Amino acid sequence: MKRNKFKLIGSALFSLFVAMQAQAQDAVQANAPVASSGMTQDEVMVMTLLGALVLLIVAPLIALSSQLYGIIKTVEERTGVKRKIPALGSGNLIKEVQSLFAGGGENELMEGHTYDGIQEMDNGMPRWLSAIFYVTIIFGIIYLLNYEVFKFSPYSADEYNVEVAEATVKYNLSDKVKIKLEALTDKEALDAGKVVYEKNCAVCHGKLGEGGVGPNMTDNYWLHGGALENIFNIIRIGVPEKGMIAWKAQFKDEQILQVASYILTLKGTNPPNAKAPQGTEEK
Repeated sequence: MKRNKFKLIGSALFSLFVAMQAQAQDAVQANAPVASSGMTQDEVMVMTLLGALVLLIVAPLIALSSQLYGIIKTVEERTGVKRKIPALGSGNLIKEVQSLFAGGGENELMEGHTYDGIQEMDNGMPRWLSAIFYVTIIFGIIYLLNYEVFKFSPYSADEYNVEVAEATVKYNLSDKVKIKLEALTDKEALDAGKVVYEKNCAVCHGKLGEGGVGPNMTDNYWLHGGALENIFNIIRIGVPEKGMIAWKAQFKDEQILQVASYILTLKGTNPPNAKAPQGTEEK
């Protein structure tokens, strides 16, 4: 019966809302971007709230307006004043808007549905509501084919795993530093760093840090940043494309920190035959 369409459209909208909420929950658990559209967790949550707003406020108000219009139409028919609501495109804006809220088909009395002198009518769905109903069906079919059958788009969890893997390689997150990165100032630690530097780093950067194959370590210009954290990370993970190997396999993080702290003491020493500045100046 026609009135069952209201139940179907309600179920369809509710199912869509539940699907959006589930996707948002996946994003909360994974703390990652969502879906192939590139929407973030916050954006999905906003869309979910808007969907809830439509379900809880807007849709009931529109449905109530439609029912009120149906009551007015029934009164007109019973009083003998009948008006035919024009179809869209008739040129009368007000009547065209009214037609959107009109039920599709005739409002027929339902046999055996009389309560307290009020007889129930089998009102057809408004055209706009019918359109939304069919759109949700089409959307559901496309969504099912896309994610479950042909798998054109990855699930949000799969996208998250791919991005984590890429970030792990790019930022070396698989081997996190477990020491506190603060510049060492005691003589023993700096002397230990100097020994490691002269034995392993001087061949490229010069014994006094003046530079050679590698850049000058004594000026204010740096290719990858001159802060302790930058120097530490470059020593640790290297720059393979420029011939700088990763030293983390040969030295502990404590030793690398000693070398990085020693390099900081070379700034401003102005050794002879210093290599020309490279990179960006940092004062």
